[in-house]
Amino acid sequence: MISIREMTAADEGAVMEMVDRFYHSPAVEHEVDPAVLRRSFQAAVDPAEPLIQGLVLEEDGRPVGYHYMCIGYSAEVGGRYLLLDELYLAPECRGKGYGCLLYTSPSPRDTR
Repeated sequence: MISIREMTAADEGAVMEMVDRFYHSPAVEHEVDPAVLRRSFQAAVDPAEPLIQGLVLEEDGRPVGYHYMCIGYSAEVGGRYLLLDELYLAPECRGKGYGCLLYTSPSPRDTR
């Protein structure tokens, strides 16, 4: 069974392992400083940082994916927008509809 929950500092090991896999996959064609990726994780779990939220996807209680969402402001539309920044699913969890579930489920934290 899949569940989606807000990322916490306790998820650092599991999430950073998945971040490393994502950034060393064909989805990313450039190098990114690991210190930048760690700062992004820390921002995503910091309740005082309103511009990024991290989610963990768990299958039967085991972390199998992560997702970062970021809030910005668009002058063109005159308001805020939500950037669905990163989504990683373990290879064995792809094709199961988890990505669709992520985008159709209520967010664990209101990002308005």
